[in-house]
Amino acid sequence: MAHNVTKFSDRGLPYGSGVDLDALTLSARYTVFRFPIVGTAYVQNATTKHNLGCVGVAGTVRGAYWSGKTVVAGGTLTGQLVAYDASGNAEVALTDTFNPESATACEGFALTLATTNVALAADDTFEFHAVASDSAVTDITEGVLTVIFEPSEASQPTR
Repeated sequence: MAHNVTKFSDRGLPYGSGVDLDALTLSARYTVFRFPIVGTAYVQNATTKHNLGCVGVAGTVRGAYWSGKTVVAGGTLTGQLVAYDASGNAEVALTDTFNPESATACEGFALTLATTNVALAADDTFEFHAVASDSAVTDITEGVLTVIFEPSEASQPTR
């Protein structure tokens, strides 16, 4: 009796093959999200909360980087990656606050993960909080927040 099946991949793994997610390298396990900061990142004498979208899959932030074509300047400025926990209706700090003026133009600036960095659910959202004092602000151009995310998956082969 004939049994017609398609290949699992171009490499010819047989039908029904599984992938052990724990056997993947770190670069294969991690997902990199790049969030352009659209509009005005920093507003004089204000806290601006940028919604970066839904996480989409349960997991944990493993790293975060800030970069831009130019560096934001003026007064006292801070930035922070935050998650909005949908189940608890609360904000959770994923990174410590940082001074964006410490960054160098066109280079990634590593953010320090906060002790409150927790596993996130798929319906949680990422936010970037930009706080500026009452001094005039020269805003960043082409600002990007890069998040290294590790999905939490079962440690059994996926079929």
